[in-house]
Amino acid sequence: MSTLTELQETTTEPVNGRERNLMDRCERCGAESFIVFTKGSMTLPACRHHGLEWEAKMLLTEWIMWDYTHLLNERPSVSANAD
Repeated sequence: MSTLTELQETTTEPVNGRERNLMDRCERCGAESFIVFTKGSMTLPACRHHGLEWEAKMLLTEWIMWDYTHLLNERPSVSANAD
């Protein structure tokens, strides 16, 4: 089983043969996905909040966690620049 730190170091690898998709949305709240769980051909995108909430349960059931949270502040959001 991988730890969160170990997974953060592998985030340059594509998820299921693809790079992180900016259109991926959290399955729970619809926010932009920065954590993706994969198991076989199944993919479950999650925002940081829900991804960290689900992390322990998902890893116990042999899902792989791809953590892209280091990209959270890479580009400013539109709302951050609103007047």
